[in-house]
Formats: sequence, C-alpha cells, structure tokens
Amino acid sequence: MDLEKRVAALEGQIQEQRKTIRFIWISLMLISLTIITLSTRFNKLINILDEVIRRVAS
Repeated sequence: MDLEKRVAALEGQIQEQRKTIRFIWISLMLISLTIITLSTRFNKLINILDEVIRRVAS
C-alpha cells in the first residue's frame, strides 16, 4: 500500500519534470529562432547601409 503511493508520487514527479523539460526545450528553440531571424535582418540592414555608403562615397 505504502509502496504504491510512493510509486504514484514518483510518477507524478516524472510527469512534472517532463513538462518542465518540454517547456525549456520549446523556449530554447524559440529563442534560437528569434536570434537567427534578428541576425538575418541585421545582416540585411548592414548590407543596405554598406550599399548606401558606397553610393555616397562614389
């Protein structure tokens, strides 16, 4: 009886930890996608500024 309660409690803890790990994993994926998107846009902005500077300089 006591063993069954402990097993049930441990199973509940495992489920909670899985939810936490899933949340952290999804958060890391979203953060990395955001960084990739921002760096791509920043790179485009640098290219535009570079082109403007070249036109002004010539």
